[in-house]
Amino acid sequence: MKLWHEEQFGPVLPVAVYEQIDEVYDYLEKMQFGQQSAIFTSEDAAAMPTKELSELLDVCALSTSRVNVNVQCSRGPDCFPFAGRRSSAMGTISVREVLRAVGVQTMAAANKKEILERV
Repeated sequence: MKLWHEEQFGPVLPVAVYEQIDEVYDYLEKMQFGQQSAIFTSEDAAAMPTKELSELLDVCALSTSRVNVNVQCSRGPDCFPFAGRRSSAMGTISVREVLRAVGVQTMAAANKKEILERV
């Protein structure tokens, strides 16, 4: 399915069923992108996480830049830096740096100042 092999942007929530937790680890290890992951659990938030949840958090943290627990993946506020792993913008970069990296510098020239003021 295309959804599992392309980076998703927009109102999409891919959900997968697995038999063994190793299937999740294998998927995370092989995936090309790594902006966010989400873990939904019934564990008590105030309690210490179980060994299984701790291991899953570790694997997700190594594979994605942001791990959401009991909350869906979402766009952060503009004050948060963009972040990703693998083909999703390695490392962390600020909004200003992203705009500089993807923007195209252009010089405009005209023989009348009024034309440039409108650009």
